Amino acid sequence: MAFVNGQLQAEFMARVRGVDPQRCLVVPVDVGKRGAMALVADHYGKIVVPPFEFALNETGFAQLTAEIARAEAARDAAICRVGVESAGHYHRTLAARLRAVGLEVVELNPSAVKEARSQQLMRRLKSDARDCGAMAELLVRGSGRPPQQRTAALATQAAWVAHRRRKILAQTALSNQIHAGLDLVFPGLTGCFSHGLEGVSLRVIMREIPDPDRVRRLGVDGLVRFVRRRGARITQAKAAQIVETARQVLKLPEADWNAASAVLAADVTFFFALEEEITKATAELSTVLPDTPAGVLTPPANASGSPHPNFLAALLPLNLATWGC
Repeated sequence: MAFVNGQLQAEFMARVRGVDPQRCLVVPVDVGKRGAMALVADHYGKIVVPPFEFALNETGFAQLTAEIARAEAARDAAICRVGVESAGHYHRTLAARLRAVGLEVVELNPSAVKEARSQQLMRRLKSDARDCGAMAELLVRGSGRPPQQRTAALATQAAWVAHRRRKILAQTALSNQIHAGLDLVFPGLTGCFSHGLEGVSLRVIMREIPDPDRVRRLGVDGLVRFVRRRGARITQAKAAQIVETARQVLKLPEADWNAASAVLAADVTFFFALEEEITKATAELSTVLPDTPAGVLTPPANASGSPHPNFLAALLPLNLATWGC
């Protein structure tokens, strides 16, 4: 017979079929930032251990396991399932410790917990215990799945993917601020380039001379030499376009321009620091991905021998659900 929640629910129901519901216990744990709340109930819905709070440390862990052991002994439990909501990261260390001492632990979908919490029966519980009550209902129904067990390679991948994703999001937001800053400090400069902040010569200018007065004094030949000495390519035509933009610029009053320039310099420095972290994360991932189920080969290197910065761009999208993160 098919079950609504699939094979995992079918397997659980097969385990409890014929077992006295009083001997089947569920332990919903509502985890917060520094503490948690739990209760113990049987499959009739009767509370065996009333809701109690405990700290997310070794003392609190000992309190939780002691209450579970007491309930198991009182009911001669045949099955005891601990359930946590898989929202955020606060539950992960507790779930790992519970599994380490041999308890059965499952994670519950946050949307399912929210839906169960709204049921009429949950109103009989105090508001701070309703999440536990909702999770207990789900556990009795056989909802939940075991926490993902990661190999060392998968754990490393997940950590670096999350790190890389956060830095990409931060750099994307910062690039918008830099565009706004350049529009105040050097209006029209970004309009000379068609690829946002990716232009190598643009990066040299915004990092070292985002000043239309200096660019105007350098002139076309001077700007070409300045950029090329820093390892970037720029054509005479592009340099001429930038110099002409500098000549036509509407500049802020000196006090305003100096303030905007200082903020822009700070943003640009942070932007390149984030880029270094993204490159580092990409390099770390390039070494671990061959050992994961993805089985991705080592990326091609650029001229300097380091992984190409655009490698994995298609493999590591911002939506990383399929990467176990």
